[in-house]
Amino acid sequence: MNGFLTRKMFMWIMGLFVLAFTTVLGYTIGKVDDNADKFNHNFTQVTNSISSLETSIDFIKEDIKDTRENIKDIKDILTDI
Repeated sequence: MNGFLTRKMFMWIMGLFVLAFTTVLGYTIGKVDDNADKFNHNFTQVTNSISSLETSIDFIKEDIKDTRENIKDIKDILTDI
């Protein structure tokens, strides 16, 4: 008890500081992880939307091919008449 700040008191203060620091750090990391999960969810939604658009475009391409074939058939029929 010679000094104002004894070794035991210093250890208690440092322990509380470490506890507070790790609590704040854990809270911050949790927030970052939450934002990352939101980003991944949004990214997945965008990726799924792009995939569905590609599928829709493929269907449209097939429809265009079918329409061109039908037009050729109609031209052939009209030239035969």
